Amino acid sequence: MFANPVKELKILRSEGKTLKSIPLKPGSPYTPDFQQDLADLEFEIDLGQAKQIVLKLGGVPFTYDVEAKKLQYAIESQRISGNKFSESIPIAPVDNKLSFRILVDRASIEIFLNEGEKAIFISTLLDPENIGFVFESIGGNANINI
Repeated sequence: MFANPVKELKILRSEGKTLKSIPLKPGSPYTPDFQQDLADLEFEIDLGQAKQIVLKLGGVPFTYDVEAKKLQYAIESQRISGNKFSESIPIAPVDNKLSFRILVDRASIEIFLNEGEKAIFISTLLDPENIGFVFESIGGNANINI
């Protein structure tokens, strides 16, 4: 069974941005020139020689470990000090690539991996001072195809 966002979300989109291929190099995080608290992103990451890929969405880090084939994240509760929730999701790349569809709004993050093979739904209040997205490669080069 696969999970994907409903098609009706497309009517809510405003003017979009289309980007080309973006190289990721260790020590050189990529921050897109659009930073907003509401987003619908679709992209593919060619893992190249990277050991890890880190995506920071609204300040929340998601780390894909290439060798373990797992996406991991941890979120601290805004309601209960010191209360953290973490998860590790097994997901194998296809031809050394992972596809992502990410929906971000002020109170949630939804991630659909490999055309809906795995889906993550997180309810959290994102820090309004820390909106936006950062992509980083660790241990080798990778490539984002948007």
